[in-house]
Amino acid sequence: NEMDVSTSTEFVMQSADRLKLKNIRVKGVGAEVVGDLLVNLKPVSIIGALKGKINDYASINELLGQKLSADTRFRVHFNNESGQVVKFVTQVEDFKLDGESPLSVKTVNLSGVFTNVLEEPQITSQLKVTDVVHPKATLNSLVLMAQGSAQAIDFNLKAQAAPKEGPSGNLNTTGKLNLDGNSTKLALKTFSGAVGEIPFAMTEPALLTVSGSDVELNKIILKIKDGLVSSRFKKNSTGLFADLSVDHFSLDLVNQIQPGLGVGGILKGKASLAGKMDDQK
Repeated sequence: NEMDVSTSTEFVMQSADRLKLKNIRVKGVGAEVVGDLLVNLKPVSIIGALKGKINDYASINELLGQKLSADTRFRVHFNNESGQVVKFVTQVEDFKLDGESPLSVKTVNLSGVFTNVLEEPQITSQLKVTDVVHPKATLNSLVLMAQGSAQAIDFNLKAQAAPKEGPSGNLNTTGKLNLDGNSTKLALKTFSGAVGEIPFAMTEPALLTVSGSDVELNKIILKIKDGLVSSRFKKNSTGLFADLSVDHFSLDLVNQIQPGLGVGGILKGKASLAGKMDDQK
């Protein structure tokens, strides 16, 4: 049966509060995991390592109703030198998803370290992705670095795209994601890049807050080449407010992104939306 999972290990109770698991082997659903672990029960901690691979996706495809393939390998190391520490590395090569909207990715590398896992967990991680191809988009590279806790994560994102058709582009952004249980706050410290020969950059930090069904974007100002675009947005139980301001925005920039439109001139103006949720104006 392709869905069967087999497990085996040798174990020795070294003392009343220490268990040694040797030659751990878990196999099934196209995956295999092997390793050795030493489990301390008082206080609880784990020392050792596990490694595994997934290279047969037949069972997973049957479960998901999709046709995907990849060569996936991972390693996890445990130590208790300064609280429980978990280090992990995952490598995915030649990911392919067939279907009406096919997707391929040359490499995905995810690595990181969890520290103080059993008390106040902290994480430092890095994600690298190369050569993402989709009928509607192409991404040459993406690097995401993150550091923090379950409540607050600082991040740094860099991405580059050079599609066969249309302009190339790049994006660089840094910020912080806060999750306090009652609301989610995304603070963008920097946000910049380019589309073709058109540079853009946020002129000051921006804050997006989501609390239940309430959403607020305090203000975001983008300098796009020689022009400025700014916007604010707020939605809550009392209603909705939004405004958009454009100053000295050259419409020639649109032609660079979408050649053949033949638009020109300088765009300047303001627009606003305010009112109750069932009575916007």
